[in-house]
Amino acid sequence: MVFTNAITMTTLKKCITLSSQVTKINDAVSELVDFVVGLKRIEDFTLSVALTEAITNAIIHGNEKDPAKRVFAEVLIEPERVVLQIADEGIGFDYQKLADPTKKENLHKQSGRGIFFVRYFMDEVKFNQVGNEITMIKYVK
Repeated sequence: MVFTNAITMTTLKKCITLSSQVTKINDAVSELVDFVVGLKRIEDFTLSVALTEAITNAIIHGNEKDPAKRVFAEVLIEPERVVLQIADEGIGFDYQKLADPTKKENLHKQSGRGIFFVRYFMDEVKFNQVGNEITMIKYVK
């Protein structure tokens, strides 16, 4: 993993680059959550769930667990919000065609709830046009 920190007048930034190995997820999430919670009054559980789901999706679905491909995580702490960005080197996906995990036919499926949880815990969720980058925003007081 590569860690980078940068400080500007109103924004703090932390970047992590990790290989697409599921064993790297917990350390990356812990590093990012600790960075945010140490500087902002925000619940660590919501950040942890959102980051875990986004990084897991990037590794498993985006990069297909290819350890040669990387996942890029960036956290921006601004005065009024925290911005989390996760990008992978995969081909992306059509996020507008995600199945609704609350529909009866999807209730017993073993996957398909990650983005649902991210949307529940974050105030805003956006994808780039390709579908290989997610931006999650949580507003803070």
